[in-house]
Amino acid sequence: MDKRTTDFGYEKVAVDEKAARVADVFHSVAARYDVMNDLMSFGIHRLWKQLTLERSGVRQGHSVLDIAGGTGDLTRQFARRVGPTGRVILADINESMLRVGRDKLIDNGIGDNVKYVQANAESLPFPDNSFHCITIAFGLRNVTDKDAALRSMTRVLKPGGRLLVLEFSKPVNGLLSKAYDQYSFRLLPQMGRLVANDADSYRYLAESIRMHPDQETLKGMMQAAGLERVDYTNMTGGIVALRAGEMVETFALVALERSLNTLLRRDPASPARLAGLAGHTLRLTFAEARLGLRVGFHADGVTLGRVHDWHDVDDLDITVDRHVVTRLMAGDSPERLLFSGQLPAIGQTGLLSPIQTLFMDLDIDWEEALSRILGNGTAHGVANGIRHLDRQARFLANEWQQDLRDYLFEERRWLAGRDQLAVARDHLTELQQSVDRVGARVARLQRRRESHS
Repeated sequence: MDKRTTDFGYEKVAVDEKAARVADVFHSVAARYDVMNDLMSFGIHRLWKQLTLERSGVRQGHSVLDIAGGTGDLTRQFARRVGPTGRVILADINESMLRVGRDKLIDNGIGDNVKYVQANAESLPFPDNSFHCITIAFGLRNVTDKDAALRSMTRVLKPGGRLLVLEFSKPVNGLLSKAYDQYSFRLLPQMGRLVANDADSYRYLAESIRMHPDQETLKGMMQAAGLERVDYTNMTGGIVALRAGEMVETFALVALERSLNTLLRRDPASPARLAGLAGHTLRLTFAEARLGLRVGFHADGVTLGRVHDWHDVDDLDITVDRHVVTRLMAGDSPERLLFSGQLPAIGQTGLLSPIQTLFMDLDIDWEEALSRILGNGTAHGVANGIRHLDRQARFLANEWQQDLRDYLFEERRWLAGRDQLAVARDHLTELQQSVDRVGARVARLQRRRESHS
């Protein structure tokens, strides 16, 4: 028998007893759970959950795991966002809560893309790399081994996937903290007694919140579990905090490196282009993602790696945001972006054009590839930007063509011979070809996304 102990509110209990004690609490409150949530938070819990949804980056076709999903508030919204091609799994260790959540969702017409699983967060029964997003709202404090649960969640996240932990935390203001203590220990149990006929369960709620790790401690636990870019947002003065972390592991870079090199080997123009770049290194700093990548160029391909020592010197060091990446991927001139100050670069800036030429002609789903490194939200923003630029480019190209036709029609008698007219037509053809290339890249991206769906 395991003789270790853990916290059950302020009480110390055996590790193997806590799950059953917590289960008893939620069996007791399941039927009145939604009513008590509205009363206890004065309805503000809906705003906390809405911010969680907005931070998730979830979109059509994604897979989402809602742990400790309770009565399905987040699951309902996620089901609408992922659409018929996506899936949402509502998981809860408590059978009563799972049953209430299932019935509520079915009553609201949610069902085709939602599955229900009774599962322990410490040992999730899903394969590695299964979900684009995992949420656990007001459930982590009830888990016996929080570190094991965080490791389990990290394991089933896809590369670039996001874990969101919405949980009670520590108020940042001393006066608010005192008022919150009075409310928690005096009013909450009384509300539980009157509404749910259960004062003890809501006394446990108040105690479990006080025993839960604070903002910085839980941030460190998430980082120790293997998550990166971990941060938190305090809400309602720190009474609740939303922690977010992403899965960015070495194997994601290895997979992208392998894909790039495979495509480079298939491109007959790549050997000559690589020969001109061999021996050089490029450092890409993604400002929004707070991430540095190092690209090494060799005669037979490229290598990718994380930047760990920021004091190392590379041949070219550029800092980009999603708008700059969008413009470069759409074929915009690096020199023009440098000249306009939109592309901060240090080192051999002459390498930018050959690097852009090397990568932009490859048939690769850049949104999927970038999502592994930058996360879903940033990569999707880049892809949307490319599609927006394509529409703009086509609109402008049509206008330029019409303007040129009008000019040639009005001014043809002053043109100095057929050679000049031929040159003008050649320029028009080149412009059209450039627009077609952008359109082809966007079409390939769309086909890749549809095939993955």
